[in-house]
Amino acid sequence: MEVKKLINMQSDLGELVCLKDSGVHGIGLFAKQNILKDTLIHYTHIYHPRYKDWINLVPNCKYNHSKENENCEIVTEDKAMKMVASKDISESEELLVDYTKNKILEQPQEEWI
Repeated sequence: MEVKKLINMQSDLGELVCLKDSGVHGIGLFAKQNILKDTLIHYTHIYHPRYKDWINLVPNCKYNHSKENENCEIVTEDKAMKMVASKDISESEELLVDYTKNKILEQPQEEWI
């Protein structure tokens, strides 16, 4: 089995989020203020034709997976993926995505919630 090399590109977090220790896994993204449903939070990945693959925008891609507590979704448009609030999010709440809804993302392992 071929191991895929992750390609990362440094980016800046937007005004809406910050990085903190997560109760879900490692470090996660947290709301710095209340975020309304359908708000574009930031871009998380871009497609690079030279590599014929998706590039992680770091730290924008540092969100965690949750099938039960998701409050955001990753929407693919053309050659970019963006994080959008799928419900109203309270200040200090962790931003969580159900990875299984976007097959381009790394898929969760059994022990992931």
